[in-house]
Amino acid sequence: MSKRDLTSLARGGATAVIIGRYGEGMTRLGRPTGPKPGFTRAEVVAAALALGVADFTLAGVAARLGVATSALYRTISSREDLLRACLDEIAARIDFAPDPDDWRRNARNQADALWAELEASPGLDRVLLTVPWAAECFADTIGAAHRAFMAAGMNEEDAALAVDVVGDTVISSHVGVTALRADRAGGTGPRPGRSALPTPFHLDPSWLERGWLDRKIDLLVDGLAVRLVEAGAAAGGPGSSPKPAETTRETGGKRTPCG
Repeated sequence: MSKRDLTSLARGGATAVIIGRYGEGMTRLGRPTGPKPGFTRAEVVAAALALGVADFTLAGVAARLGVATSALYRTISSREDLLRACLDEIAARIDFAPDPDDWRRNARNQADALWAELEASPGLDRVLLTVPWAAECFADTIGAAHRAFMAAGMNEEDAALAVDVVGDTVISSHVGVTALRADRAGGTGPRPGRSALPTPFHLDPSWLERGWLDRKIDLLVDGLAVRLVEAGAAAGGPGSSPKPAETTRETGGKRTPCG
């Protein structure tokens, strides 16, 4: 331990916790003591996001700020506390506007908003898949999407399933696209035209953008439309004829009508 670290621990008093690589999730007990830090909690969050929301370490954040790791505990209580703050920051900037008049557009808007943030925050897809409480930080967005599906006539549970399957489809698709990008960048793995899989599964340049995401969402929307009609019929209502999703193809990640 450096002299600087020892000094910081001495200022922190007996409640200081010596943090090793495998102890970063520990919560520091007691209230911070000593002089006010020369950095803010917002700066700690920004440093963590710059390192990657899935991969940052407290030691790395401290190094980026030019302070001792123990000094971070004047603004955060643990790595989990910092991760929550990072996810809150990401959730606050998600650009999602539910459409109360068109649930199909609402599903696509949800997918687009989530994809955009996954692209802007490397590693977020892995956090959402592996951290059980991560969804809590996105309660406002999830709630808005849920209410929009319910307004279309879905019951509470079906609306929740719709939100969940859209989210899962986007996140898993992004994990796959990210892996393909890394594979191509590393110059390893299969290349277009070298596959024993059926032709539709052969690698295509569009897979480095959004892959089949838009077509998957279209398929999902068609299925939800049928579910709504069936629900209306079961309830004795007139229902409405499902409007098939517009058939699309991917061209550089953009949705373009098929000719």
